[in-house]
Amino acid sequence: RFGTPNWCSVSGTWGWLVMEIVAPIAFLVGLSAPLTTSPLSSSTITLAASWQHAGLLLEPFHHLPRARLILAVAFLIHYANRSLVSTWRNPSRAKMHLAVPLSAILFNGANGFTLGMFIGGGFVAVTESERRDFDDDGLAREPWARALFWTGMTIWALGLASNIYHDEVLYSLKRQSQPRESRRGSKPTSPSPSGAATTSKGRSQRYSIPPRSKGLYRFVSHPSYLSEWLEWLGYHLASLSLGPAPFPSFAATLLLRAGGGKRPVPLPQALQPWRDWYLQPTALFVLMEVAIMWPRATSGHRWYERTFGRKEWQAHGQRWVVIPGVW
Repeated sequence: RFGTPNWCSVSGTWGWLVMEIVAPIAFLVGLSAPLTTSPLSSSTITLAASWQHAGLLLEPFHHLPRARLILAVAFLIHYANRSLVSTWRNPSRAKMHLAVPLSAILFNGANGFTLGMFIGGGFVAVTESERRDFDDDGLAREPWARALFWTGMTIWALGLASNIYHDEVLYSLKRQSQPRESRRGSKPTSPSPSGAATTSKGRSQRYSIPPRSKGLYRFVSHPSYLSEWLEWLGYHLASLSLGPAPFPSFAATLLLRAGGGKRPVPLPQALQPWRDWYLQPTALFVLMEVAIMWPRATSGHRWYERTFGRKEWQAHGQRWVVIPGVW
């Protein structure tokens, strides 16, 4: 009676695809924004005037030092999996309220654009002598920098692999239930230790308890969340090794129109790569991910218990929500 009006509900599959594909597009736009570290020149103005050319989005990949190129590709790989591959692999998604994709589009657009600009550049005040403090890969010439970068990227890769694996566990459970649901319009009804889709009252459900034998489901209800947090934490650690971009056309000053012309405007200090680590866009992204997913994971854990019943959940469910031994 007081449910969501039909016009407020959208396809879960299409809603997910649209809201997630925004992030890599915004990232590419931020990465290829008309930026400069030098006084305005005819080539810079030409670059700023050529936004209409789709090839501009790929131009930074010809100029980025290797470390920044790796970070850019890593971001795009994550969101290619999250938007395209996930949409293709997931058998079905429940309808979602229109507010969900709209709010996600705003977040993904702002976050993707900010990270794209951050990965793309240095700062206008960087002198030639200061640039000598960084190697050809764009990393600081410090003993710790290269080790930190590759440690961070290793954590990112492990987090991505774990994320994909645990998502696939859920997709497999959905595929197993679909054939049974399609036969005579019925739904799965027989419980099993691997997580049969029934409640304690015997009411059939289309969902299943993820089996404890599958990876981190042995410990937590939402290993995909934990995996994603680790992924972006590793990404942030890798970004701490970055130095100013050694190329003039894509660095951390944005060209803005002023009085009929254009002028270079330095990015806020929080976007400068060598400033306080906790104010970097990569750090803010991790904090926002945790803030958004924390309450969602808590409510999901409680939903599992309510849906399947306390006895069934204690026998076959997961003890922790996201972090084993902590929460």
